[in-house]
Amino acid sequence: MRSAFHMARLVVFAVLFSLLLVWVAESPSRACVGRTIYIGYYEGEPEQEIMATLLTIFVDERTGTSVKRVALKDRKQGFNFLKRNKVSILVEYPGRILEHFGKGENPSLKAAEFDALRSEIGAELKAVFLVEPGFDNRAGGAPGGPYLGKARIILSKKALSVFPAMPRLLKKLSGRVDNGAMSLFIKSFNDGPPDRGTRMFLKKSKLI
Repeated sequence: MRSAFHMARLVVFAVLFSLLLVWVAESPSRACVGRTIYIGYYEGEPEQEIMATLLTIFVDERTGTSVKRVALKDRKQGFNFLKRNKVSILVEYPGRILEHFGKGENPSLKAAEFDALRSEIGAELKAVFLVEPGFDNRAGGAPGGPYLGKARIILSKKALSVFPAMPRLLKKLSGRVDNGAMSLFIKSFNDGPPDRGTRMFLKKSKLI
């Protein structure tokens, strides 16, 4: 009798363990729990603060990972922090990246040149370029100037090694924040912090 009871316990344990393995396999982003993701943004730039807020909510809700925002004073500091993994994620326009690294002399061609130089710059930054949320520097009726291309989400290679499922998770944001969505965010930016609006957007888009 005792032997049969012991065997039954072993069977139940084996079933529960198998279910746990399936859950982990289907939810790789859950492996992020217990670590911290640092999202950098440039203060005073609405789209930067909006995307930092949106990413913070998105990553936290989808993974349970601790997420912290890091205010940056300029591009030099931002790229330096990314390279040193003091910032895990940045969102930036290709034109701004090329401008910082002195690539390309004609501003109107900077975005077009980015794909050819992406690997070289990524190696220098110790980072990988992921998806385009969808908006560019003309969102919100921005004043004229060179077209800087659609913003890219950038992930440090160190963060990638710690959170290998992060690119797949962030891919869900590809094309979801287009110029129309960003323009609405920017219009309401002066009314208060973007937390409520970005959370509502993520829920309505079924992203959280």
